[in-house]
Amino acid sequence: MAGTYPIVIEYTDDLGQVHTKTANVEATASKASITAVSKQVILAENANMVTASSLVSALYDADGVQIHNFDDVTMSGFDPKAIGPQTVTLTYTDAYGNQTTAQTTVTVDLATITGQATHPIAGPTATWDYRDSVTQVIDANGKTIDVDTADITATTPDLTPAKTGKPQTVTLTYTDSLGKVHTTDVIVTTTLSKAKITAVADQIIWPDQAKQLTATDLVDRLYDAEGHLMTNYDNVEMSALDSKLAGQQRLTLTYTDVAGNQSVAYANVTVDQAKLVTKPSTVIAGPTATWSYEAGISQLTNAAGQLITVQPGTIKVLNRPDLNVDSVGQQQLITLIYTDELGKSQSVTAMVTAEASQATLTAKAAVIVQPDAAAKLTANDLVTSLTDASGQQVTDYQIVRMSKLDATWPGVQPVSLTYTDAAGNEVSTVVKVTVDQAKIDSQNRTQIWGPSMTWDYRQQLATVTDSQGHQFNPDQAKITVITGPQLTAKMIDKPQTVTLMYTDDLQQTHTVSATLTLTASQAALVPRPAQIVWAKDAGLLTPANFLQTITGADGTQVSSLTNVKMSAVDASQPGAQTVTLTYTDDYGNEVTTTAQVTVDQAALTTQTARPVAGPTAHWDYQTNFKTVTNAAGEVINVGDANLKVLTGPDLSTAMVGRPQVVTFSYTDELGLTQTTTAEVTTVASRAHMTTSADQVIWPAVVGKLTVADLVTGLTDAWGQTSQNYQSVTMTTINAQQAGKQQVTLTYTDEVGNVKTATTTVTVDQAALTTQPQTVIAGPTAKWDYHQGIGTITDGMGQPIAVNNAAITVVAMPDLTVAHIGQPQTVQLVYTDSLGQQQTALVQVTTVATQAKISTRPVTVIAGPKTTWSLNDSVDWSTSLAADGTLLTAAQRQRVTVDGTLNLRRAGNYPLTLSYMDRVGNLITVTTSIDVLASQAQLQVRDSQLTVGNTWAAQDNFERATDAQGQALTLADIAVDGTVNTQRAGQYTLTYHYTDVAGNQLTKTAVVTVVLPDDDHINTTDPDNNDHGGTTVPDNNDHGETSNPDGNDHAGIADPSETPKPSERLNDSDGHTVDWGVDDRITTKQQPAAATRAQTKVKTTAEPALPANNEHTSAAKAAATPVTRVTDTTADTLPQTGERDRSAQQGAVVLGLTGLLGLMGLGRRRHTHED
Repeated sequence: MAGTYPIVIEYTDDLGQVHTKTANVEATASKASITAVSKQVILAENANMVTASSLVSALYDADGVQIHNFDDVTMSGFDPKAIGPQTVTLTYTDAYGNQTTAQTTVTVDLATITGQATHPIAGPTATWDYRDSVTQVIDANGKTIDVDTADITATTPDLTPAKTGKPQTVTLTYTDSLGKVHTTDVIVTTTLSKAKITAVADQIIWPDQAKQLTATDLVDRLYDAEGHLMTNYDNVEMSALDSKLAGQQRLTLTYTDVAGNQSVAYANVTVDQAKLVTKPSTVIAGPTATWSYEAGISQLTNAAGQLITVQPGTIKVLNRPDLNVDSVGQQQLITLIYTDELGKSQSVTAMVTAEASQATLTAKAAVIVQPDAAAKLTANDLVTSLTDASGQQVTDYQIVRMSKLDATWPGVQPVSLTYTDAAGNEVSTVVKVTVDQAKIDSQNRTQIWGPSMTWDYRQQLATVTDSQGHQFNPDQAKITVITGPQLTAKMIDKPQTVTLMYTDDLQQTHTVSATLTLTASQAALVPRPAQIVWAKDAGLLTPANFLQTITGADGTQVSSLTNVKMSAVDASQPGAQTVTLTYTDDYGNEVTTTAQVTVDQAALTTQTARPVAGPTAHWDYQTNFKTVTNAAGEVINVGDANLKVLTGPDLSTAMVGRPQVVTFSYTDELGLTQTTTAEVTTVASRAHMTTSADQVIWPAVVGKLTVADLVTGLTDAWGQTSQNYQSVTMTTINAQQAGKQQVTLTYTDEVGNVKTATTTVTVDQAALTTQPQTVIAGPTAKWDYHQGIGTITDGMGQPIAVNNAAITVVAMPDLTVAHIGQPQTVQLVYTDSLGQQQTALVQVTTVATQAKISTRPVTVIAGPKTTWSLNDSVDWSTSLAADGTLLTAAQRQRVTVDGTLNLRRAGNYPLTLSYMDRVGNLITVTTSIDVLASQAQLQVRDSQLTVGNTWAAQDNFERATDAQGQALTLADIAVDGTVNTQRAGQYTLTYHYTDVAGNQLTKTAVVTVVLPDDDHINTTDPDNNDHGGTTVPDNNDHGETSNPDGNDHAGIADPSETPKPSERLNDSDGHTVDWGVDDRITTKQQPAAATRAQTKVKTTAEPALPANNEHTSAAKAAATPVTRVTDTTADTLPQTGERDRSAQQGAVVLGLTGLLGLMGLGRRRHTHED
C-alpha cells in the first residue's frame, strides 16, 4: 500500500555498542497501466492468430514509462471458435509483481460468402441476378442465411451479345451484421440465346378465318432463350393479313425473348375465295334411284373467286338422299363438300325431294312349247304392254326380265316377267308354260382296238328321258340295235355307222344313228432325261420319277401308274444305273422304255448356331453345319462346299433368345442342289465394364489419365475378359475444374453393342508451396513448419489458412548445434480436404546463436555505500539475443550471476554471468569485480591557545585524502564541537569524513585554552587513558579514526549483518533514522547548513540467483547471494559555530575535564615513571 512508513535501523559495533537510526520509507503506487484496443471484429481465418500483443493499445511500466514490448501481457477469455462477442481480459504484471488489467470485446466473425459460375443469356435487355451466383451465405454467427436477406452488392457484367462466351469476373461483396466486408469473385459467362421460332406449314384459310387469325395459329414450335419448348405464344407478334386478297401472302412471326433477342419465322397464308351455292331439286324414288349433285348446284367459284363449271372429283356428296319409296314427298338436306384447286374443302347443303314411280307391265295368260322352242323363248314372246317410271310407253320389251324356263322340266312351269324402272322400282306378272320332255341322244364313238376290246351299244347312247323328262338307265329303255359294228383289226381307222331305236313310255319312237371308228392304240412311254437323285430319295423312286409322259391307248396322257412296272434302283450304288419301265394299256397293248439315274450321296448335317446379337454382329453360316458330304458320300470341308444362304437370321438385339430358322442351298459337284434349314438363336452380348471407385487426382495427372486408369474390368461380347481398351472411350475431364466431375465410359463390343458406365473423378486443386527457413540452433530450439509454408490451397483451389490445413512433418530437423550451417530437407505431408496427400520439401538451415553477453571490467571501492548492479558489468549495447538483436528488458531479466561479492571487503571477486537464449543455448561469460580498499585518510592535531586568542577548525586540521587518495580540504570535512577562546579549558573537536564508499573517518582534536599563566601545561602527553591530549588511533580506538581494513569495522557495515526492520538505530547525534522507499535515510532534524553524508543499505542484487533455476547448480544456489548497495542519505553532525544544546553541554564537560586533568596530572606522571 502506498504511503510513508517509519523504520528503525540498529547497528551493533564490534564493541557491542548499539547505534540506532530511524528513517522513513515512502512506498509509492505502481504506475503500470494497460489500455486495450477498442472492440475488435476478427475474421474466422485470423482468429487463431489473435494474441495478447495484438489487443494492446498502450502499455506503461511501474515507473509510468511507455513500453512497446508486450511479451509480459497475458490474455484470457478468448476462444477462436466461439460465436458472438467475447470479453477478453489482458493482464500485465510489472517488475514488482503488480498486476493491471484491461478488457476489450472481440467477436470472431464467421461470416463467409461462396459463389459459383453462372451463364446468363446475352441480349439487348438481358439482366443478371447476383443471387444466381451465390451458393451459400453464412452470417457472423456461422449460420447459413437466405441470400435475399444478406447485404450483398455486386459489380454488373456486360450482358451484350458482344461479350458472349467471354468469361467476366464479377465481385460479390457481402457486408455482414458486424460490418465486416467479405468478397468473392465469380465468373459470369454469357451464352447465346437458344430462342427459336418455327412456323407451321403453308396455310389455306377462308376469309372469315382470316379475320380471326392470330400468331398462335401460325407457330409450330417456340423455344425460349434457354432452349425450353414453350406453349404460350403471347409474346409472338404477327404481320397483317388481307382477308380479301386472293393468292398466297407471306406473314412475319417475331418472338422477343427475355433478353431482348428477336427470332423470326415466316408463314405462307392463302385466303381461299372459293364458294359453292346450291338450289332445290327432285328425283323419282326407288331402290336404285340416284341423285346427281349437279342438279342441286346453282353457282361455283374457284379459289381465286372466278366462276367455274363443275369438274369431276371437285365435289363430294357427304350424305346421299334417301330415295326409297317410303321417302316419297319428303324434303331432304344433302351436304356437299367442295374441294378447290388449293385442296381446301367447304361443305354446303342442298334440298332434295323424292317422287313416286308410274311404271306398269301386262303379259299373255299361258303358253305350251316344245323343248327346242322353250330354249328360244323370250319376254317379247310373253309381254303385251309396258310403261316406264314417268308413265311413258315402252316398245322394247327386252328390258323386261324373264325367269328361267327349264326346257327339260316336264309339265307346267310359271314364268315371271319383271320390269325395273330407272329408279329400281319393280312391276311383275306370271305366265304358265308347259314343255314335253321325252328324248334320246346318241353319240359317235372312237374305240381303240386291242386283243381284249368289246363293244356295247349303250356306249353309243348319250341320254334317254321319258315323257316326264325323267332321265333313266338305258338298260331300262326299250332300245333296239338296227345296225351293229365289225370288231376286227382290219376295220381300224374305218368308220362304221350303227343305228339305234328308242320307244318312250308314251310309245313314241325316237331313232338315232352314231359312228363307231376303231383306232390303233397310241400307248407310249417317254422317259425323263438322265437324272440325279439323293440317296435318301432312292428308295422312294417310282415310275413317275423316270417317266416324263405316259400316253394311253387313246393318246392322252395317263396319270395312273397302276399298269406300269419298273426295275429296281440300288440306293447305295454311286454312278449311273439303267431302269426298265413297261406299260400295258386298257386294251392289252404293251410298250417298254429305259431311263438313266445316278444316286447322289451328298448330305448336310446342321446344328444350332448361337451368335452374339448386336448392331454390327456377323453370323458365320459355317457354324450351323456339323458335316458336309459330296455326291460320292465323302466328307468335305464346309468351306469347300458350294453353300448359299437363302434366308439369314436377324442379328439385332430385339431377337435375342428367339429361335430363327435359316435356309441354305447346297449344290454339289453333280450340280444337284438341296435345301436345308437350321436354327439360329442369338444370345445377348455379355459385354460388361466395371469402373474404378471415385478417384481424386492431381491436375497434372488429368492429361495422362486413360480409360485403363478408370476401368477395373472389361468383358467382351462372349463374356471373355478383355484387355483391349481401344473400344472404350471416355468423356473429357477438365483439369482446371474443381470439385467432382462425372466421367462417362463407353464400350462398344465386337458386335456394336454399347455399354456405358460412369465414375466420378475429382481434380484436386490443392497446392502447397514452401520457402527456405533459417533457424537458430539450440538444445530447446523448435521449428514451426507454418513459417516454411508459402501458399496453400484446399482441394477446391481455395486459399486456406495454414492453421486450417492438415500438415504433418515427417521428421523434424535436427536443430542442435552439431548441424549448424548444414541445410536439412524437411518433408511435409499435406492432407487436403479431399484426403489426398502431397509432399513438399522445406530447406531448413540452422545457424549459430548470436546471443552474447558483453562484459566490462568493474572497479569499486569497498565500503557500505558501494553498490554494484549487473548493468555495471554488462555492456547492454553490444549484448545480443539469439537472433542478433539487442536484449530486451525481459531478456535482461534472465541473465543470472554466480559468485560471491562482498563490497565491504577489498579483493577481486570473479563472477560468472549466464544467459540462456530462447533456444536453450547457455551463454556464459566470466568477469570480475575489483573491490579496492579506500585510500581515504584524515589527520588532525591537538593545539593550545591562550584565552582571548582566535581559533579556527583549520588550526587543528593536518591533512585528508578521499577514497582515491586525492587531497581534500577542510571544506570536505565535517567538524563537531567548538572552542570558546574566552574561557580556559580543553575543548574536544571531532572531525568527520565519509568517502564515496560510505567509509566514515572520525578524528578528535583537543584544543586547550589556557590562561596566560598556564602556558606550562603539557597538552601533548598522550596515553591510552588520556582523553585530553592528542588521540593516537589504535585498534582499540572506538570513537576516533575508522580504518577500513580487515580488523577495523568502525564505520563499515558487516555484510553478514542485515538490519531488522523492527530495530531502531541511533546516529551519532542520537537521532532516529527511518528507511524510505527511495532507499535514502533522512534525519528528523535537517539544519539548513548541514552537509549530507552518505551511508549504504544492503539489498539483494539484481538479478538475484534463483534457488531453483534449472541452469544453476545446487552448490551455486546455496552460495551467499551477490549483493548490491543502495544509496541512503543521513544528516551530518552539527558543524562548528552551531549553538545548540549539545554545544553548551560540551562546554561544561570540557571545563570539568580540564579540572580533572589537572587533578590527575601528578598521578599520570607517577605512572609513567614506573
